Amino acid sequence: MERSEIKDIFCRAIDKLLRKDPYLLEHDIHERSIAHRLAVYLEEFCSPFDVDVDCEYDGNVNRDNDKKYIQVLRDRLEELGRLTEREQENDLQNLPRMVYPDIIIHKRGQNQNHCIIEVKTTTRRSRILIEYDYLKLESYTSNQNGNDLNYTLGVFLKLNTTGHIGDYEIRWYVDGRHVQSDAIDLT
Repeated sequence: MERSEIKDIFCRAIDKLLRKDPYLLEHDIHERSIAHRLAVYLEEFCSPFDVDVDCEYDGNVNRDNDKKYIQVLRDRLEELGRLTEREQENDLQNLPRMVYPDIIIHKRGQNQNHCIIEVKTTTRRSRILIEYDYLKLESYTSNQNGNDLNYTLGVFLKLNTTGHIGDYEIRWYVDGRHVQSDAIDLT
């Protein structure tokens, strides 16, 4: 899948989510439920491609234990106050973190990682949690610091569940960095 195709599919899925499932946003239903519905629409629009769409998927064919890990720089975790007690006790600069991305578009059992998506709602406004999602997306799309997932595209989606329901913000990630932001204000 080309990056432009993924972006188009993602935007079509968001549009369908907003049309078909406004109840989830209006009633501030948990982001896992919203992510699930988004994944259903992504799967529908991905049907011409030979890919899988999964939620909370922790598998990785490149690892001996088949689990999904990213390597995160110690300094970045310290900045966010996200170092665990065990991580504080060692001297590693690249810290392995087991991760469960909200949604991924990939091919199970193969090293074809097309898109990885983290979803937040405006009621889950913790700056630290949002910054941590940004950091994870940088790692998911990077081949630096021991990261090997190499997703073609990373997406951070923040959906408004307070105020102007249906407004949203998208941050796109490529090659370990934030490359573009789009804010959609439907008011």
